[in-house]
Amino acid sequence: MKDFLSALAKRIKKNNTAYENYYRIFVPEGLPVKSQPREPLRVNVLCKHIQNMLSGDTAVIAETGDSWFNCQKLKLPKGCGALKHVQFNRAVHILNSVTNFIGKRNAV
Repeated sequence: MKDFLSALAKRIKKNNTAYENYYRIFVPEGLPVKSQPREPLRVNVLCKHIQNMLSGDTAVIAETGDSWFNCQKLKLPKGCGALKHVQFNRAVHILNSVTNFIGKRNAV
């Protein structure tokens, strides 16, 4: 087995693409990464900024897709609300998002 793996390692090219994509969106537990000046905005940096804006008087509304999963990474302070939407029909979905947001703000 050792000979096989050694021979295989010589024939395989290193490919970091999967790791780089994972690192680009990964948000570490409780400590989002810092960005460098002029660096392109990444999901994990955006989550850090959103996290810093949250308080007990705010609410997070996550649309469908990636934002729904990224919302799960946020640590909501006590009293902070969260609404997550599932898309069934695009027109109905947008209308529901707006009305849910208005209803949530009026309830707080």
